[in-house]
Amino acid sequence: MGLEAHGVELQPWASRPTVWSRGNGPHSRLGHGNEETKLVLTLVGAEGFRGAQIVMVAAGGLHSVALGTEGRMWTWGFSSYGQLGHNDEENRLVPTLLAGEALGGAAGGWGISHISHSGSEA
Repeated sequence: MGLEAHGVELQPWASRPTVWSRGNGPHSRLGHGNEETKLVLTLVGAEGFRGAQIVMVAAGGLHSVALGTEGRMWTWGFSSYGQLGHNDEENRLVPTLLAGEALGGAAGGWGISHISHSGSEA
């Protein structure tokens, strides 16, 4: 592939939208439980989303984020600086639910920003 890039996308035409990813796999940014590079779109395991309906996904530099209909947010990938929002510096191999609720979120560059119901930003 030769690129230090990855992408995530939501495929909404199914009865329940599904999350797919492809690209460079190091740092677990694809969410498949490993660091393998995927050249074609590959389904991100639905078990990590605990049956939630995902409405938005975004890819940052080395991580990804998904937002569910009920305000829940999942992050995965590189977190050496705590950018995934789990109050630690542990990389996540699969989508991992953040504590609390979020109204929205965005992944870009090296971090993730989300706005909670209390109005705080993380």
